[in-house]
Amino acid sequence: MLLVVATDGTRQWGLAVTDAAGFAGAVLLVGLYVGTRRAYLAELRDRARRLERERDASSALAAAEERARIAREMHDSVAHHLTVIVALSDGALRAVTRSPAEACDAIRDVSGTARQALSETRRVLGVLRTGIGEEPRRPQPGVAELDALVARVRSAGLPVRYECTGIAADLPTGVQLAVFRLVQEALTNTMKHAGPRASAAVRLQVSSGEVSVDIEDDGAGGTTKVGAAGGGLTGMRERIRAFGGELDCGPRDPQGWRVSARIRPGAAAVS
Repeated sequence: MLLVVATDGTRQWGLAVTDAAGFAGAVLLVGLYVGTRRAYLAELRDRARRLERERDASSALAAAEERARIAREMHDSVAHHLTVIVALSDGALRAVTRSPAEACDAIRDVSGTARQALSETRRVLGVLRTGIGEEPRRPQPGVAELDALVARVRSAGLPVRYECTGIAADLPTGVQLAVFRLVQEALTNTMKHAGPRASAAVRLQVSSGEVSVDIEDDGAGGTTKVGAAGGGLTGMRERIRAFGGELDCGPRDPQGWRVSARIRPGAAAVS
């Protein structure tokens, strides 16, 4: 533009400079806009990639947690029922000659326990095949099922005293499941390790701010060791901690084993 003014001399230099500056400014603004737009789009693409990675990581973590939960359910349910079946079968073998009727009752209990174990196994494995959507339709065991659990253990030959104080039916479903699995695991370990002449006691106390669960055995005729609890109580400790509780277990004096849990139901909402 300045060359045109210099050639014909008909325009003023000031106006020409102003026009040139305006044109250059417009070009600069367009360039800045294009550069900003490209940077913005690049940031959006980068953010989308980050969100996708975070989504994949969250999905992997959720899958791992679900696998761990299913493994705990399988261990708690299958180990308990198999232990009861073994105890009932041993009792049936001992009674088959001296008391055929008693042996028949024991075998009938074996059949019922095996069917229940099969049903629970199918339920848990069904979660693996169809996802988690099916499981909530099947009620999880809670404190109301503790009577049946204790009765099943008694029928397998382990005398158990069960005491419950407070209104346990109002506890959250997750807390009830944790209490049930804890008692189930502790009694299963008693049947495995405490010996044939052992007895056990289960005490459940429910107050407004805390749930206390105590399971003890006298270890009569057995040699229960500190490490006898295995990985089952490790899973129980994780369950109890999920509800802001604490789990303590160890040998009794002079013999036997104890499992004690303190759960604060109010913490279940934040778990």
